[in-house]
Amino acid sequence: MDINNGIIIGGATGYKPERVEIFLKSLNLAQFKGKVILLVYESDLAEYQRFYPSSSFGFELVYRVSRIGLARRMRWYRTFKPLINRLFERLYRTDRRKKAELLKKFAYPHVSRFFEFLACLESSPETEFAMLTDTRDVYFQQHPFRQIQKGLYLGIENPAVALKHDSYSNSWLRDVYGENVLAEISSNPICCAGVTLGDYQSVVNYLHIMLDEFLQLPYTVMAKSNYDQGIHNRLLYGNRFSRVVRCLPLNSVISTVGLFNYENLTFNSAHELLLADGSKACIVHQYDRHQDWEKEVRRKFL
Repeated sequence: MDINNGIIIGGATGYKPERVEIFLKSLNLAQFKGKVILLVYESDLAEYQRFYPSSSFGFELVYRVSRIGLARRMRWYRTFKPLINRLFERLYRTDRRKKAELLKKFAYPHVSRFFEFLACLESSPETEFAMLTDTRDVYFQQHPFRQIQKGLYLGIENPAVALKHDSYSNSWLRDVYGENVLAEISSNPICCAGVTLGDYQSVVNYLHIMLDEFLQLPYTVMAKSNYDQGIHNRLLYGNRFSRVVRCLPLNSVISTVGLFNYENLTFNSAHELLLADGSKACIVHQYDRHQDWEKEVRRKFL
């Protein structure tokens, strides 16, 4: 398999170009030669194109104009949101196609981006590898697909912190699924939905399962908040995903580090994060939760 026959899809909606500079520059230094698709708003497109022309990097950079989350900003929607959501639920409860269109427009971007992710991947079926990712708080120390085999790679946060210890996870799971499901899975560690990768088919299958769950749940629930990570965890621990590789942060390709104490992490002389075996970490997520580390990263790439 060709590790450069891959697509990385990053959400950049609502960010100015400067916010994704570390993401792009570090990926370039990691010698990625595939395709990067950035989801951006039309109002920001020209600025992105000035900052990062298509020839800026060793990979192919493509901008996809997105409208995720824009409709919910409209004044009429903000004013009458509960009423409108109940109306949509009543009218389109069994119409999956219409429900999907409404979620694309009115759901929180964390939810509606999944529709964009799938559209991007289905337009490139020849791709061997795929990555769905946040951009603002992610950087690369090695090629993201160098260790990837067949399977769906999901990033576990600090394994010492269970879902039940996190107020956000508790709220998401309780709101969507209720107390019984929360109690059933709450002793498991948090799995972050911000970075997901694997072989093409595994990632496409993951998106279909996530979107099917979005459409099974009541519209009023899905339009209420950014429940994607709660749903992601429910499906993971309900064994709904296939060929899952659970990526522990200090032993795998995805290092999700926000819940660690900075003093307990190990770095080399170049201030690169090291895994438990002494090798360099690959994909680093949530580094900006640690101010001293963020300063070092900014000094290196900006």
